[in-house]
Amino acid sequence: MAVRKAKRAAHDSLARANDAPGPHETTNTIFVGLYEAHLRDREAMFAAMRQLDMAREVRRAIATGPTDGAILSTNRKRVG
Repeated sequence: MAVRKAKRAAHDSLARANDAPGPHETTNTIFVGLYEAHLRDREAMFAAMRQLDMAREVRRAIATGPTDGAILSTNRKRVG
């Protein structure tokens, strides 16, 4: 559910940036602000996807039981 919401937010913020009046350049402060908001939404989406991947990995490890000494990678460094 969190991934779905994050994807929607990233999609919507990109649409707002694309709909901003031109030119779509760094000199257009309206566009820059909207695009930076999209980048934040996009990073939140990637963070939600990483959390989902880790949860799936843990669930898979629990479901398959003990391994031959392999260590789960749940101690990944988090970005942001």
